[in-house]
Amino acid sequence: MDRRRRLALAAGAALADELARPAPLLRLEARTSAEPAGRRLPGARPAFDEAGVAAAFADAPAAAPVVAYRSIGLRSARLAQRLVADGRAPRNLRHGLFGWADAGRPLVDDRGPARLVHPCHAGWGRLLSEARRAPLETR
Repeated sequence: MDRRRRLALAAGAALADELARPAPLLRLEARTSAEPAGRRLPGARPAFDEAGVAAAFADAPAAAPVVAYRSIGLRSARLAQRLVADGRAPRNLRHGLFGWADAGRPLVDDRGPARLVHPCHAGWGRLLSEARRAPLETR
């Protein structure tokens, strides 16, 4: 197992434990509205733009911990920076959805539990294990 996957396992384990607790954890997905719906963390809320962020926080407890994520973590890091500027203390899911999936953690789509993640394009797909990578042509 390479270093990236070992780190993803460790980082995901802490979040997976937190997701299993009864305390609310606000999961914010930084996918744009132009991107096709896909796999996500259970209970995730879309939060790419200001309207999505406002909607995500509208019914969330004020003290709820926040984690932002996306495929590899770049856009979610930007989302986390915006939230810090708003006085929040979010975390960015280390290694993103790809690392989460590679660690075998739970995913859902619009139909229920899911196993494969769309790689976005061939370049990003190399960062996702073959076992968890959906075919590129399916969206």
